[in-house]
Amino acid sequence: MIEYFQYFTEGFVLGITTGHICLATCGPIYSSFLMQKHHTAFRYFTATLEISLGRFITYLLVGALAGLLGQQISDTYRIYFTVTAYILFSVYLLVSVFRSKKCDSGCTLPKWNKFAEWPIVLGIITGINVCPSFLLAFSRSFVLSGPVSGMMFFAAFFVGTSIFLIPVSFIGMLGKKKLFRSIARVAAVVVSTWFIFSALKIVWVEMLSPHFDKRPVINLLDETPAFLILSDTSKTEPTAAKLAAQKKGEVFTSNNYANYRENHYLFTDSVTYFKDTSSFRKPGRFTIIINSRYLGSTDSLDKVILFLNRYHFRFNYEKGDVFFLR
Repeated sequence: MIEYFQYFTEGFVLGITTGHICLATCGPIYSSFLMQKHHTAFRYFTATLEISLGRFITYLLVGALAGLLGQQISDTYRIYFTVTAYILFSVYLLVSVFRSKKCDSGCTLPKWNKFAEWPIVLGIITGINVCPSFLLAFSRSFVLSGPVSGMMFFAAFFVGTSIFLIPVSFIGMLGKKKLFRSIARVAAVVVSTWFIFSALKIVWVEMLSPHFDKRPVINLLDETPAFLILSDTSKTEPTAAKLAAQKKGEVFTSNNYANYRENHYLFTDSVTYFKDTSSFRKPGRFTIIINSRYLGSTDSLDKVILFLNRYHFRFNYEKGDVFFLR
């Protein structure tokens, strides 16, 4: 019981501290939807509650899923969630614009798009909108002990973020005026266009463009020679020894830039790098800037090497690359 109370508290605090991000992300979506209709003040309030109910349903499902599967959910699947959410609620907004405009003109409304009058649907769809605050809650749920814990965490997260969305119902009341309803429809089209563009951009950058990238894939611990330059020279030899124990190629410690091979890796720390950033990006060189705090303990350095061994990188031989390991 105490453990669940802890999860609920953590979720609520996270919701309170990141709720302004939710307002910035979903506020324009909800406001442009609510302002399209001429309702009573009470209906604007209940519509906001229905949107919140939809978010609550999705948050419970996502929390249970994250708590159940944990780290088995990869970044690739999260990208799918984001793209799906962006497209679905953009289409929803566009359909709502079409339906509300026909409603104002007194025309007969088709039944196929009646779902655009149900705020709960918009809430369910935007509940999987992977904004920064949602991602924080999603990531935290990975390490919780099971689906119930995940649901508790996300329920509290919902309560915390909902406080920031209460003003949306008051903004929606502007829809009583025809001018603001027209503005809201234009805003809804703009918002939808933006999120569809964002979805297509994610698809291209994250999912498709890597297949067209001709740069060779490398492992920084492969046979390619590496040079190590650190601001604290007392750490150079121990760090070089750690690298050499895991790296297949040679590891050199030298300040003589003229000795560097045509294609090589350069390991350095953030202090050294920021003294002269212009000298590190060179053709044939892949520079890895390690945050200086990671060199303070053997354990941190081991984690750095484990990270470098686990992931592969693309190497632009013609221009050189700089990778900042924060």
